[in-house]
Formats: sequence, C-alpha cells, structure tokens
Amino acid sequence: MGIEIAIDGGRELLDAVPVPTHPAVPHVGDELVMQPGRWDRHRDFCTPPTLPEAEWRALDAQFIDLYPQVIQGSADPAALADLADAMRLCAPARHDKRPALLAPIVATDVDLADISENQCPDVGMFAAERVFGPFAERGLPQRAWTTAGAVVCFARMLDPWQRPADRFYRDKPRPPGQLRSAVKAVDQTPPMLWRVEDEAMVPLLPLARGFRPGERTVPVGVPDEARPFPVVLGRLVPVEGGGAFVAGLLPLPVVPDVDALMRRLTWELWRMRRHEVRMTWEDLLRERAVVLYRACCEWVWEVLREAPDDAGGGWRLPARW
Repeated sequence: MGIEIAIDGGRELLDAVPVPTHPAVPHVGDELVMQPGRWDRHRDFCTPPTLPEAEWRALDAQFIDLYPQVIQGSADPAALADLADAMRLCAPARHDKRPALLAPIVATDVDLADISENQCPDVGMFAAERVFGPFAERGLPQRAWTTAGAVVCFARMLDPWQRPADRFYRDKPRPPGQLRSAVKAVDQTPPMLWRVEDEAMVPLLPLARGFRPGERTVPVGVPDEARPFPVVLGRLVPVEGGGAFVAGLLPLPVVPDVDALMRRLTWELWRMRRHEVRMTWEDLLRERAVVLYRACCEWVWEVLREAPDDAGGGWRLPARW
C-alpha cells in the first residue's frame, strides 16, 4: 500500500489516501484519486459534432472508474481505449511549435530540489515514491533524493493546482533574476528518455523539433553530467552562450521498452485531455513528468529484479551521478 497523491483539479495533499493496489502490479504508484473532467472544454474545443453534456459526463464517470483498474493491471486496456474514443480523446497528439528557452545560467538539481523543499517542506515524504516507484522501497543515495525533489518541483501538488516552481516565481523578496529565468527554461523544456551516444543525445520518445539537439536553440553534444551513462532521463536545457545541461538527471542501466512507455503515456494523455483537450505531447511530458520517470523505473524493476547478478539483478540506483 502506498500514498497516492491526487492531481486532477489541483487537489491538496490532504486528499491523498492509501489505496490498496492489485496483486498483479503490487508497486503501482499512481494518482488514483481522480476528479471529474471538464465537459466545457470538450464543447468548446473538440471538432463538432460534440457530445451532449449528460452523455459525456456518463462516459467520464466510467473513465474515472476504469482508469485505475487498467493502471493496476486488473482491467482490459482495450475497454479504456473504447471509452477514450467515445469521449473524443484519441486524436493524434499535437506538438509544440516553440523553441526551447535559453537558460542564462545552469539551474542545478540542488537548486530545483531546494525550491521544492522550501515551498513544500514535507516533499521528502512522497517525492521518492512518485519518481522512483518500487526503488523507493530500497535505500536511496542522497543524489536520488535530490533528483526526486528536482522532478517534483514542476508537479502540481499544492493548492490551488500549483507547483513549487509557481510559488518560487512569486516569492517575496523576488529570487535572483538569472535563477528565475533558468528555472523557467527548465520548466518549459519537456523531460525525455535519452540514449547517450558518443557525441549526441538521441530522444527515444516523440519530441517536438524545437527541443531536439541540433534544431533551433538546442546544441548538439552530450553534457558532462550525462556522458558516463548509456541511457538517462531528464530535461535537456540549452544555455546562453552555448552548451546545455540535463535537469532532473536519472541514469538507467537499460533502455526501457519504448512501446510500453508509449502505451502508459497515451493512457495519461487521454486522462489529461478530459481536462484540457488542447494539451500537446510536450505539455503532457512537462505536466506529468512523474509518470514518465516512474514508468521507466517500474519497467527496470520488473526486468532486473529476477535477473542474475551478472545481468543486473538487484540493481540499485548508483551512489553518485
């Protein structure tokens, strides 16, 4: 049993409740306190003909009931796909047309974790579980706690539907201008699963051109902090004057199954489109970074936990990265 944090509608942590998970996926760590979707968004932004309010809300109630069961592995995903199709949630994902913002300085994971801790002092009680899934049940090195704090800096976990970063931007006295601009650049950059090659960071999931290395503002090359690892999660943020850094850096020992990740993220896109039909793929990655991180960690856990030691069995997060 884990602490499941509500996200829809910006519910407070007071709404977090322990939810027994299905034995098929005992470590599923997801936000299972779901709120009703917004029919007015469907009415205003879906291509006609749109559904009558009563019909859409009835389908939404079924979605709320079925979604946690699919995540836990106790219901057929095809039934969720049918519901999403009926609710007009299955249109092809759109992509951002904006270029990545240039950061004037590097916003380190320590900077981002400090923001999370300052704005939500209890963040350490749940951040690791939300980011690392089952690995949070093992002893975590200090660097992992820093990464978890950096990732949830942009998670909507404060009332009303705010993130630690949102409160940081409005702090009094105002934070230093360069740091604020750097955090905003991290904020605007979607997290991604990267394969690290000799001199290139290769995205393994769909990503808008404006955030790809070699396109517009993002330089080609591998930041020093990512170079020792074959696969990493993080936000590749370009810096004024050249170069880039990876925020929310998490190294992985193997490449997670991309098809499995796409299924999980597609389900999440359907869930979020119930609230905002116009959401782009990059919006999803930014808003629900914890789902991407946790899904990758859960996949690594399932693959390696039974493997022999010489094949990575019992793998733990490295002490440093």
